[in-house]
Amino acid sequence: MGGRTGRDGIGGATGSSKEHDSKALLNSAEVQKGDAPTERKLQRLFRHPEVSGMIKRCNDFGAGGVSVAIGELAPSLEINLDVVPRKYEGLDGTELAISESQERMAVVLNDQ
Repeated sequence: MGGRTGRDGIGGATGSSKEHDSKALLNSAEVQKGDAPTERKLQRLFRHPEVSGMIKRCNDFGAGGVSVAIGELAPSLEINLDVVPRKYEGLDGTELAISESQERMAVVLNDQ
């Protein structure tokens, strides 16, 4: 749930771990472009008791994207990358799997 996936979210965590030297400022940004309106909508949604009561676990698509978020929620799940909302067409499976964002969430709900 949340925002759409794009190439701008690829490499943020690894970029922050790279060695920085005097040429570091010449590197392009490796940070996902934020979507504050979507992030606020998620925060407001999660505040509703009827919604928060349904959520068993959740994880943002921060460092590592959907591949890490899902992996941290459950030991074994299939991820259908075809249903991941995209900012634009042309993203390949790897890009969809590792694009990072704090306003995209993987949510495990009660089955009631």
